[in-house]
Amino acid sequence: MAARRTEDETPAFLQVLGLENDASAREIRGAYARQLKQIEPAAQPQAFQELREAYEFALHWVAEDAKPAMQAEPATPEGIRQLQHADTQATARAMLEEFKQSMSGQPPRDTEDARLRLRATLDDPQLQDLDARFTFEGGIANLLADGWRPGHQHLFGPAILCFEWRTDRPRLKAYGHAGAIIDKAIGELEIHQTQPAARREEQRDVIRDLRRETPPTHGESRYSTEYMRQVIASYPNWLRVVTNTASLAQWQEDGVVASRQSRSNALRKFGKALGILVKLLLVLVVLGVLGWAWLSEGETMPHGTGLSATEQDHAPGRIVEGTLGLPAASHGDVRK
Repeated sequence: MAARRTEDETPAFLQVLGLENDASAREIRGAYARQLKQIEPAAQPQAFQELREAYEFALHWVAEDAKPAMQAEPATPEGIRQLQHADTQATARAMLEEFKQSMSGQPPRDTEDARLRLRATLDDPQLQDLDARFTFEGGIANLLADGWRPGHQHLFGPAILCFEWRTDRPRLKAYGHAGAIIDKAIGELEIHQTQPAARREEQRDVIRDLRRETPPTHGESRYSTEYMRQVIASYPNWLRVVTNTASLAQWQEDGVVASRQSRSNALRKFGKALGILVKLLLVLVVLGVLGWAWLSEGETMPHGTGLSATEQDHAPGRIVEGTLGLPAASHGDVRK
């Protein structure tokens, strides 16, 4: 390889990448991938643009500097092939890291947004090499199989179409465990799509709720936790890609705590209501006893005969003058 520039000054684009004058293309790609992990393209667009430009300038600089060496030092076909393979692998990994940062920094709004992003990356000239494309495709398979993140539900469909996974399922075997998960997920998606419309809509309610940070309330949920568990058991691989199935365990734990609190609150309310009822019964009992005592006392008191004075004079058993053999006083006696 031709001698690199030996002056002390390091180009600005290499300084951005934290590299020296003798950096290789592989080192440039590695530095780019490392720094890209520390930047969120959506939140730091200027920093991302600066890093991207430094990366492209550095690759161009290395390529131009290497031309005389390639002409002066003949290389074997195998050596050239290995160098090219290493470069394409590094390129694909760097582009994959860039795509992942874009997904996490600003998740796609819908399936069309995800499709346009994926298509734009695949159309990049650096991914036209078959080795680079294979590496990038495997990285997307691993990204999806590793578990749901916001936006993955929109990426799964475009990835199936762009990489032709549905029509060429055997190729997924090349990606090992991740490929096996994606293959099973596609099969489960097809089973879901054969369900009646009403059943699909019920299952979509579960799928949407599994992406929420908090569980649906009792009033919001139109299904039981047991039904959610059944849906997850029916599509374990597909839901692993498009939902956060780990939410179910947390929601169940939260549900147990909430149920205990609800029972405790219900018992406290019942105790208060029971106390009030007992007090009311005691008041009623006291009032009843007082009423009974008052009525009983009224029955033992002497009552009038209810007869007029004349009737009382002639009533049987009444002692009046002229009875019992006693002479009645005459008017004359009185006058005397």
